[in-house]
Amino acid sequence: KVEGAVDAAVRAKALNPVLFISNHMKKAVPSLITKVRARQTLDNRGIHGAEVDLHNNKGIFRASAHSSAAPGVYEAIELHDGDMGVYLENSAQRA
Repeated sequence: KVEGAVDAAVRAKALNPVLFISNHMKKAVPSLITKVRARQTLDNRGIHGAEVDLHNNKGIFRASAHSSAAPGVYEAIELHDGDMGVYLENSAQRA
């Protein structure tokens, strides 16, 4: 693997071969998910959403999604807990 990274750095005539090889080696290693953490969030209007932290061997990545008034074709399906006492059935703690 290292020889391939060095060859690629030479072929690319990299200005910083160490950085090039480091980036090349990161791409060669498959991602391994080590931890996923999800939580409910609220936007400025008090409407719930979800935020997820994904930890893997290449770093930590965060994504969030909030409810939409007009869901489109590519939007996720909303899941609610149905507990009328929490956010008028719109809670997403268990969902």
